[in-house]
Amino acid sequence: MIKKGLLYLFILIIPLAISSPSQVEAEPSSVTVVGNLQSELGCAGDWDPACAVTHLTYDGNDRVWQNSFSVPAGSWEYKAALNDSWVTNYGAHAIQNGANIPLSLAGPTNVKFYYDDQTHWITDNQNSTIAVAVGSFQSELGAPGDWQPDNLRSWLQDSDGDGIYSFSAFLPSGSYEAKVALYESWTLNYGAGGVANGPNIPFTVPLDNTIPVTFSYSDATHVLSIDVPSIWAGLQWPFAITVNTGEATPNIYGQVWIEGTTNQSGLTPGLIAQAGYGNSTNPAMWTNWFGASFNVDAGNNDEFLASFIAGSPGQYSYGYRYSYEGGAWFYSTNFGDMTVLGSSSVPEPSTILLMGIGLAGLAGVRRFRG
Repeated sequence: MIKKGLLYLFILIIPLAISSPSQVEAEPSSVTVVGNLQSELGCAGDWDPACAVTHLTYDGNDRVWQNSFSVPAGSWEYKAALNDSWVTNYGAHAIQNGANIPLSLAGPTNVKFYYDDQTHWITDNQNSTIAVAVGSFQSELGAPGDWQPDNLRSWLQDSDGDGIYSFSAFLPSGSYEAKVALYESWTLNYGAGGVANGPNIPFTVPLDNTIPVTFSYSDATHVLSIDVPSIWAGLQWPFAITVNTGEATPNIYGQVWIEGTTNQSGLTPGLIAQAGYGNSTNPAMWTNWFGASFNVDAGNNDEFLASFIAGSPGQYSYGYRYSYEGGAWFYSTNFGDMTVLGSSSVPEPSTILLMGIGLAGLAGVRRFRG
């Protein structure tokens, strides 16, 4: 049995190693830069989603579509069309069927265009700063190595145009360092405090692939911020139950806190909870897990409740596990004790009736004798 700890311990243990972050969706068959600049780039006409001349090329290392074109001086507009068709297209601020993106050039310019199909952001290196979070974590994201400014798996994006470029990722537990590099090169890079060529920024991830680590870069100050939210999860009540085999447990309550997230009103989007039980000291080995429903806001915590049908007779531990934004499961810091008895013999209704008549008769006899 797992010993029950204090309810508000601030230590998390046993992440589920086999769980993984959200899966990457399949890429489109093609991405075309469509706009009033296409005829200048060699297409037969403008606004043609099927013109292969202005196709972007998918880079499997970066997971980003990209290509460079020599664009003449002028005022241009463009967007991204997928699969050589207008059926799916993205414009300004990564909005489907969104507005055209303006591009003003004082002279002929080699313009590099970028499209990320996971976020649907289409941009270029004239309208946007191309910023990449570089560091000792990049290989964990699938990059060929670390400290690679030209690998866009950690591309910082500013789809809303507010000058703050951000990127989030699940990382294994460990200590890392990072900084920001601009335009896929080390020529312009900023470290701690926004200092050019400044020192690396250290950060620590306490749990494997559990909470998104968010990198945010200010184009105005050159400061790179790295946010690793603190989390806590616990069994709230009850701490001991006894049920019969095949009988539903009473409601079991659990709470979870994610810094800067669960303080919002109502269920936190992307947060799921399950209650479960098992007889291993490692809850990641338990196979009996059941969906839990959001109950109430408990201060800055989200509270869930669940009830499940007990299985074979025996002694078990029970508790909660949680997942946020598709991350690995993380587990309550305390657990309850559950005793499951053999199936109880429930009298048939006729038996209950006869017992009632017999008891009434005995009562009558006692009254008579009295």
